[in-house]
Amino acid sequence: HTRSMQALRAPPPAPRVYPLAGPGPLLVRRRVVSPSPQPSSQNRPRHRTGARRPPASTVSASSSAAPWGATNAGAEVQVKVVGVGSAGVDYLASVAAFPAPDAKLRTDALEIQGGGNAGNALTTMARLGLRPAILTKLSDDGAGKAILDEFTADGVDTCAVVVEPGRSSPMTYIIVDRAGSTRTCIHTPGPAFTPEEMPRNAIESMLEGAALLYFDGRLIEVALKVAAVAQDMGVPMLVEGERVREGLDELLLLGDYVVTSTDYPKAATGEEDLEAAMVKLAASLPRAKALVTTLGSRGAVMLQRVNEWGEAGGGDGKGEKRETLAGLLAKLEEDAAAA
Repeated sequence: HTRSMQALRAPPPAPRVYPLAGPGPLLVRRRVVSPSPQPSSQNRPRHRTGARRPPASTVSASSSAAPWGATNAGAEVQVKVVGVGSAGVDYLASVAAFPAPDAKLRTDALEIQGGGNAGNALTTMARLGLRPAILTKLSDDGAGKAILDEFTADGVDTCAVVVEPGRSSPMTYIIVDRAGSTRTCIHTPGPAFTPEEMPRNAIESMLEGAALLYFDGRLIEVALKVAAVAQDMGVPMLVEGERVREGLDELLLLGDYVVTSTDYPKAATGEEDLEAAMVKLAASLPRAKALVTTLGSRGAVMLQRVNEWGEAGGGDGKGEKRETLAGLLAKLEEDAAAA
């Protein structure tokens, strides 16, 4: 659903990067993405629309960045990314402002598009020229067939999708509030998905040659089984934490990279302020190389682990501004208020 809101804004400016001062292993480097201004009312929320796939991004198989499975020196292959999570149909209703209880109002626009966090992320990857594949569960109804057709048109591999006949595929009604730049989702889940439906050999086949495995925080039981196999195969994992869910904390522990919503760190840790919550969450995820928390209209913050010499595997930080996380969040609040 993130993509529906991204289209309400102009392309963001280049991010500002600062190293975060602080003692010990919680010394991190954060990437701050500045929010972009609100566009005119003519820009309608779009979901998985726009230009189809550009020329594929490729890497040399002889390069250290080449994905596993590339054996011929000098051969060019597409980067494979596998995603596990939600895919469905979204009904996007754009309104001038969110309705009060019992209110009746007209939409500015209504669009029926593909949705789901995993579906959106993998569609974006396909349009950037990567080679994504999705694991999710649908039914054989009209919505399910439309979802598969849209993925195929965008270049997302659906060979691993499980289809259960006679059920309803996932759908979400989304109220897009243009005034507040928010979206409210009312979700109808699809058929239940159990780990027994994905035998280990099928998971290994799906992950063969993958450079990254992405989880959107849904389908937890299946995700945990896939993550265990990925760990055995050495496939890096990115895990999304949108809201507290049963079993998600266990999945986050396996993530090499973790991305959360604004509210997740506080909800997961019990801390009242975001600074303490982010630091506490990062400390509880020893495997994670980076923790990214989105801040809505204020942008996003990334906490990146560094060693005792302040090195994070990318740049030496020379000449970069240094400040505390508390100072950064305060500055973001000021920027949002000024905007």
